[in-house]
Amino acid sequence: MPLTYDPMALPDVTFVQRTEIPIPPVDERTIEADDIEIDQQAHVMYMGDPASGGVDVFDVSTATAKWLYTIPTTDWANCIALVPSLNKAFVTQNNSEVSVIDINTQSTTYNQIIDTILTGGTGAADNIAYDPTDDEIYVSCPDDFFDVVINAQTDALVKTISFASGQDIEGMAYDPNDGMVYQNTYANGNIAMIQI
Repeated sequence: MPLTYDPMALPDVTFVQRTEIPIPPVDERTIEADDIEIDQQAHVMYMGDPASGGVDVFDVSTATAKWLYTIPTTDWANCIALVPSLNKAFVTQNNSEVSVIDINTQSTTYNQIIDTILTGGTGAADNIAYDPTDDEIYVSCPDDFFDVVINAQTDALVKTISFASGQDIEGMAYDPNDGMVYQNTYANGNIAMIQI
């Protein structure tokens, strides 16, 4: 029996009014943001935004977010991992680099890039996950079929994990219960379980 759609059968739905927040550097271009992260303590939102050429920074201390400025990156900014305990944000980029941003509000280099980590790849550094137990950052480099592991304290690349060619590695998440990083390898419909 084919499924049919009955809009009257929907449960109670609440519609929210959308608020548009202007981002001046974009100049009416379509934003292609890949990831948004919020520093809950500082009430600051970070959004990777290729159209603006970096990471857009917003004040989210009120009900309506306000764009403050863009932190320029050397290439398309993809995904972001915040590490408030170390006052750092890690940002993946299409040129296979990972930028480290100082998020210490008391620092003279606040919201500036303080380090750049080379993954060793030629394609994009894309998805990212933070393991707070070991203070490690996991970054997928899907075009090069590997992940890298970065020491979040020293910003040093500590390990490369290779995948078979053609295995599309994408989203990843850390599970504190078992200490594993789970990663979508959607080309073959599997989930990789990573522990180092």
